[in-house]
Amino acid sequence: MSATRKLIVMSIAIGLAASLLSTLGFVFVPGPFGMRTAVPMLISVGFSVTWLVRFVFVLLRHGKKGLWFLVGLPLGILWPLLVFALWWPCAAHWSCF
Repeated sequence: MSATRKLIVMSIAIGLAASLLSTLGFVFVPGPFGMRTAVPMLISVGFSVTWLVRFVFVLLRHGKKGLWFLVGLPLGILWPLLVFALWWPCAAHWSCF
C-alpha cells in the first residue's frame, strides 16, 4: 500500500470515528441534552484533536504528500465541531435554537 493511500485511509478512519460519535451523541439523548450525550460529544472532540495533531505530524513528515490527509477534514474536524457547537449551548442551558 502506498504512503498516499495510507494517509487517505487513516484520515477517513479517524474522521469517521469523530463524525459518528458526535452524531450518535444525539441518539442517546434521554431528555434535553443530558450526560448520556456529553460522553460521545467529548470523545468526538478528542478524535478531532487527534486528527488535527496527526495532520500536523503528517505534514512535517511527508511534506506536500501530507496534504492528502485533508480528505478527512469534513469528517474529522468540521462536522464534529459543528455538532459540538450546536450541542454545547443546549447542554449548558443557554439559548438553544
